[in-house]
Amino acid sequence: MRNLARLAVVVLTLLSTSVLVIAQEWTVVRLRGDAQHYDGREWHPLAIGDTVRRSHHVRTLHNGRMELVRGNESIDLGPGTFLAIHEAQGRKLTNVEHHLGSVVISADKRNVEHFQVTTPVLAAVVKGTRFSVRLANGRALVDVDSGVVQVQDTSNNVIANVVVGQSASAGADRPLQVSGPGSVNTVYLVNGQAVVGANAAAQAAGFDPAPDPGSTFQSLAQGEPNRSVEAVVSPPPSNGGSGAGAGGGGAGVGGGDDDDDDDDDDDDD
Repeated sequence: MRNLARLAVVVLTLLSTSVLVIAQEWTVVRLRGDAQHYDGREWHPLAIGDTVRRSHHVRTLHNGRMELVRGNESIDLGPGTFLAIHEAQGRKLTNVEHHLGSVVISADKRNVEHFQVTTPVLAAVVKGTRFSVRLANGRALVDVDSGVVQVQDTSNNVIANVVVGQSASAGADRPLQVSGPGSVNTVYLVNGQAVVGANAAAQAAGFDPAPDPGSTFQSLAQGEPNRSVEAVVSPPPSNGGSGAGAGGGGAGVGGGDDDDDDDDDDDDD
């Protein structure tokens, strides 16, 4: 009997460990249209219930939408989106390496920054919030639905905190700008120096001030006609899970507390 009891304990332990491992994987829970993952040699179709292996690139085609879930966290990929998900070695940090298209992120609230999205032009780091990132025409746009998102323009070393109702954009032709309610008082860190307002930040970064700050966001609504996710035959070299893009840069920006208004869920058909 003792041997049976010990065997039962071992089996239960193994089952618990297996459930925990499965829970830590990103799983396809909603899918409309076509989505694929890349195994290092070729693309394969994804289906509901499939798990996405760490650092494997995934994409939705022009007709596809997909939601990945891990516990209480989710990544919603819009049509024509291309990304990879990395887990940093030695620290609890999820890095979504975003190359093309749009994503909506819902991340657990924690006391430390543990989730980020990195693009070729900016990085967005959070302790817990709901926000979206769109990438097209060499520009990235971040919209914040709840909490606070620290956004870093990685090309010009400009950092700002973006709050609920605000947006931030950056591109090769324009440094980081925050728009929306209260944005005129946004504090930017430019090469470690604090300035107030988008025009002051642009000048500190070596750019001319923009006559119309809203013009920065115009091209994002027009899509990216010259490039499609179907044309991506193989992923670019991976940045891995280091998450170096925006980590640790926001101590001087201030206002890093999270907001609790994260009740709205996204109901796709």
